[in-house]
Amino acid sequence: MSISPESANVTARASLPVGASAPESESQWDTCEVRCDYLKGGVIHYTYAFCAEAVGPTGRYMAGTSAPFKARFNCDPDAPWGRQNQQTSAAWEELIATLVRDGWEALPPGDLFWYSCRFRRPVPVGA
Repeated sequence: MSISPESANVTARASLPVGASAPESESQWDTCEVRCDYLKGGVIHYTYAFCAEAVGPTGRYMAGTSAPFKARFNCDPDAPWGRQNQQTSAAWEELIATLVRDGWEALPPGDLFWYSCRFRRPVPVGA
């Protein structure tokens, strides 16, 4: 399955569980944004992973992380090794699918980078 960054915020829309009601205020939501994290360097290629760092009433936590992937220099959205790289796209799609499966709902796009999708989900009961 191929998910484009432009459609991720539509494709990723997940409904609340049956019988659940939407939170009444923003403080009742956990939110996260996908970022590209540098893991280690090499001579030509560097290793990265996409991460979704979340924040909510209980603080910051990692909502998900993709498999590591190799890219040249950085995750520049305009670079040929960016979005067009199969390994990069597969890692990003894997993370987005995980977030959706875990009940995250897409929000309007985040930063200027192609991979910077934002999500929210209701704060778990008892959190």
